[in-house]
Amino acid sequence: MPGIVGLTTGRWSPETAQQALGKMQDLIAYAEPCRRDELFCDRTLCATRAATYFLEEQPQPHRESGIYAWLDGEIYNREELAREAKLCAETDAALLVALYRQGDDFSFLKRIDGIYSAAIYDAHQQKLHLISDRYGLRHLFWTTHEESIAWASEVKALLAVPDFDPKIDPVALDDFLRFGHMMGDRTWFEGVELLAAGTVLTWDERARSVRQHRYWWWDQIKPLTGKIDETELVEELGSLFIAAVQRRCPAGERVGLTLSGGLDSRAILAAMPQRGDTIHAATFGKAGCDDIRFAAEAARVKGAAHHVSEVNSVNWLMPRVEGVWQTDGHLNLMHMHIIAVASEIRGLFDICLDGFLGDATIGGSYIGDPQFSEIEQIDNRGRRFIALGPKTLRPYVETRLPFFDNKFMELTISIPEALRKNSYLYRKMLLKSFPEFFRTIPWQKTGAPIRWPGPLEEITQLMLRGRNKLFRVMARFGLSLDDLKTYTDYPQWIRQEPSRAFFREVLGHGAALYPAYIPPQRVQSELACHLNGEDRSENLCRILTFEIWLQQVFEGRYRPALDARSTLAMMSAD
Repeated sequence: MPGIVGLTTGRWSPETAQQALGKMQDLIAYAEPCRRDELFCDRTLCATRAATYFLEEQPQPHRESGIYAWLDGEIYNREELAREAKLCAETDAALLVALYRQGDDFSFLKRIDGIYSAAIYDAHQQKLHLISDRYGLRHLFWTTHEESIAWASEVKALLAVPDFDPKIDPVALDDFLRFGHMMGDRTWFEGVELLAAGTVLTWDERARSVRQHRYWWWDQIKPLTGKIDETELVEELGSLFIAAVQRRCPAGERVGLTLSGGLDSRAILAAMPQRGDTIHAATFGKAGCDDIRFAAEAARVKGAAHHVSEVNSVNWLMPRVEGVWQTDGHLNLMHMHIIAVASEIRGLFDICLDGFLGDATIGGSYIGDPQFSEIEQIDNRGRRFIALGPKTLRPYVETRLPFFDNKFMELTISIPEALRKNSYLYRKMLLKSFPEFFRTIPWQKTGAPIRWPGPLEEITQLMLRGRNKLFRVMARFGLSLDDLKTYTDYPQWIRQEPSRAFFREVLGHGAALYPAYIPPQRVQSELACHLNGEDRSENLCRILTFEIWLQQVFEGRYRPALDARSTLAMMSAD
């Protein structure tokens, strides 16, 4: 997977640090095709990058007058910022160095529109600066160890740091089992953190100390005041959204998208420019499900080529075993749906547009949660869970997130919650800007077009809830009907082969590692209840993900070089 890695030499020799850097690069460069940049080392610091061939091809670091920069991701307003600052910057890394040289207080970062993480090394000041984008969506992990700091786009790369001893963080485990994802900046390992959103972390080599500074946060977006004209607001939202999508579809690039039966991906499809080349859209799910049917209708309106990958009881599980390694065990394998289309889309396009959190921001679905505020949900559930869906694709294609365009997001979050809740303004924007995509094609969530009046939609939803309840009751008695509303059926698939045997073997094996952290009686009880008709699929998949991650880290099994079925055979032979 593309990313940046590095460490300061600390108490190690430059030769030892350079060897460690090479191993760190190996651990993130498993995707094909993958370009490896040079291993940069001086007496203070070693750093490098592994990258796909889909973005900037210039090698890194960008170096200028003793300042070095490595960047993972993209900046979308580079030309605009360079023009404002009267700079010449041909790459994103060059822009960072140029702006840093103009003023190293990092105030320029809040003006950057991009999804990226970066490292700037100032050899004169003997300081390293690690940077996250506004929203913290291009993850960068760090730890201090042996009077050194190490950083990596993937946690697994830190396993190559000399004498690093990975220890499972019990609070992280509790969060994962309770919420299904990490919270805050925790990782599986004690002492390893995710760099917070909108933050600069500075390592002072002379003092061997860390200081963190948050350069941007959501409270810098000021709420709209005065009388609000909904018609004007809807038009402005539509205009900004179209501009955001088109900014991420530059001419000459192979840009496609994953398309579901929801609103967000359909909005992106509708806004994509048509320049004569065929737009490719990929959809996954059970054969004949609503997601596939509604996505096909939207693709037909656009004239896009629609590619369908079926997910079923036989093929859903095994590709996700490798996905645990790709996502550092941070994503419950049950939610790695996107893996179903990953291999196919590699041949269709190089850049994938994703509707990440459109429903949660302009759609307002995080508003009103009694436990967490909207911003807490975006920063936790969004950044630590939903964002791992697009991340899972990065060994195959690059991803872009149009809803997190700065101008669009700033207007969105400034709108009063009452106007965003339940997709009120969002629906108006979609019907105004893209009527042919939304007036008659149903929304997968409700089974009805979004122009239907509230009472009709409520009746449809009541019918759907009744149907879902009937299916759950039938499942308890071993009966089932094919629910085409949902695009997967994990509860039932876990009860069927080959998944049933895999869960039993991995979670019941005498060499399993999870019993050191989770009572095995609890796990076996969960599995038995599920196989007898209760739905424990979410918890079981969380535990299975944890067990696979433990074996990947501590036993070297289930890594991409090994086939999951071969590994299962190895376990059985032990």
